[in-house]
Amino acid sequence: MKKLTVTFLTFISIFFAATAAFAENRPILNTINYQQQVEKWVTTDSADVMVSVNVTTKEKKFDALQHQVMKKLEELSDGRQWHIDSFSMSQDQSGLEVLSWEVRSRMPLALVNSLRQKIDSLSQAGQQYKIQNVDFEPSLVEKEKAFAELRQRVYDQVKVELDNLNKSFPNGHYFLHSIDFVSPPLYAANQKELTLMRSAPSEKTAVTLGRNLMLIANVKVATFLNK
Repeated sequence: MKKLTVTFLTFISIFFAATAAFAENRPILNTINYQQQVEKWVTTDSADVMVSVNVTTKEKKFDALQHQVMKKLEELSDGRQWHIDSFSMSQDQSGLEVLSWEVRSRMPLALVNSLRQKIDSLSQAGQQYKIQNVDFEPSLVEKEKAFAELRQRVYDQVKVELDNLNKSFPNGHYFLHSIDFVSPPLYAANQKELTLMRSAPSEKTAVTLGRNLMLIANVKVATFLNK
């Protein structure tokens, strides 16, 4: 038992001695932190249109009514697909069914101006169609494409920075340690101009709206320093 204890203590002593030696000789990570900002103008020639539809009816075939509503909207928007955001159903005091939809579609700006008049023409007794909102924010696909281009621009600039560091310090062997991306909200470059564009884009004019997209990168490059 005594021999086993001595052996164990010897092993522990060797282990801690080796650990201390490793810690003493372990290279020190030397880092350089900096922030990089890139921007890109994101343009769009389409808008997100939301329409509310309210129908008061005796009919109980709600699926058929919904199909009619969607078909009318598709016909007025050159066959563009509409998506239902919300649907509610209730009864008024006379016992009639009151059906309400909120639907949206992405369409070219050239169609938006004429669409308002066409939508209003659908309204009749017991059926009300109304454009609730027109959002000119670039689509998700357009923004993601722009973000991908901005990230690539950051990568290219970081590569240049690393090349310059390693030329200035040949024995440094600097490498990329990490990149953290931060994207602030989109901002309109000119709110007044954007408002004017919202009012009535010409049906015959190719309207293009834009927003400034910004990407901030917190970059850390590093090298190992021997003690």
